[in-house]
Amino acid sequence: MTEFRALSGAVTTWAAPVQPRRMKLSWTSMEKDDALFLDRLARRNIRGPLIVMDPTSANLLDDAAATADASGPANTWAVSAGGLAVNSATRQWEFTSPSGDAVVGWRRTSWGPGQNYFTAPGMRLSLAAPVAFPETTITMFTWRALDGRVLSQSRAVGKLLSAVAPDGAHSVTLACAPGPGTFSLAGACLAVDEDAVAGDPGDGCPAMSITDYSISPVRGPGRARDISLSLVEVANSAVQ
Repeated sequence: MTEFRALSGAVTTWAAPVQPRRMKLSWTSMEKDDALFLDRLARRNIRGPLIVMDPTSANLLDDAAATADASGPANTWAVSAGGLAVNSATRQWEFTSPSGDAVVGWRRTSWGPGQNYFTAPGMRLSLAAPVAFPETTITMFTWRALDGRVLSQSRAVGKLLSAVAPDGAHSVTLACAPGPGTFSLAGACLAVDEDAVAGDPGDGCPAMSITDYSISPVRGPGRARDISLSLVEVANSAVQ
């Protein structure tokens, strides 16, 4: 928000149409290998902006996936059978499932087409099915390696699934099988390190660039470092 004051004393305010997210991260006494990895990121050995999965976000799904609003794209989801359509009364996307094994999955619409969300071994993810899905819904994670191979699957009967990514996991496919019927897709939630809560607003996984970086040695034996990063959400990022 920017404030302008006229000579008469009247005040006018102006707000940008987009308010980018900003984030500051810091670590103390970080071990050498982890410190070197962050150092490479900050020094732009990896080109372009970074995909940030903020563990403090209530919902890592994009807003369109969380609300199922009619203004969102249909390719937010993928279905194995049945179809997707907008309900003219609620203005929400709905999934029509013809059978008990028909599946709807959430696609990663940011960062190009793809049906997988990024993860890492040991990361605890939790998926809450859309509010309208029945309690008999089968909720699923399909864990995949870097080359896309399926490593394993976690599933639960119910609208909430929490599971830990296995060794070698690079991405995960999110899916639910609600059984036959037509159901609104609103209210789905994906969270890290806590149980997902259906209906939480979607924060997404934004593109962010590192704008400030500092590293300092820690007194004592070893090669531990204190590191801090500042990041800002970007629409694009030019790299020289």
